Amino acid sequence: MKKYLLIAISAAMMAGCTTPDIFNENASKGTYSNVKDPDIIGTSHKAGEGLMSQATYLQNDLKAILITSVADITDLNSSSALGLMVSEQIGNRFAQFGFPVVDLRTRHDVKVREKSGEYMLSRDIQKISKEHAAGAVLVGTYAVGRDHVYVSTRLIRPEDNRILASYDFDLPMGPDVRKMARQKTR
Repeated sequence: MKKYLLIAISAAMMAGCTTPDIFNENASKGTYSNVKDPDIIGTSHKAGEGLMSQATYLQNDLKAILITSVADITDLNSSSALGLMVSEQIGNRFAQFGFPVVDLRTRHDVKVREKSGEYMLSRDIQKISKEHAAGAVLVGTYAVGRDHVYVSTRLIRPEDNRILASYDFDLPMGPDVRKMARQKTR
């Protein structure tokens, strides 16, 4: 009887020595992450719809929309696979609504620049906007947090930099989102 009691007490003591994953150093690295990837396409399309619902001025004329990369907020001269994909999917949604879309993401001479915390369209974009009779330019930034990527998008009127529409959303940091956010581009 004493033998069984000793085994039970030993088992209880050993169980108390185990630690949950929150104290495991690998837990902070996402090794044990149960976060699933969101519907990135659906979320991006919803952002496009949200922007369109605010930009009635564009809906009346069906003017072209120029697409730029969604940039890393800590370095507006760089993006990532995630930033490129989100802007492409929003642009695709605009095209599905019948808007002419001009993709500027592959042009290295066209940049959206930051001046005192505000977005300003470069002269190149303003010139290209006139060439394409563009009604708006899609710009955006993203910030990588611990558990989410936060994305802010805007439609800006090129001739005066007026914000026509804005839409913010976040993406849970699942394995695909994490990988795409780390793949930097210039």
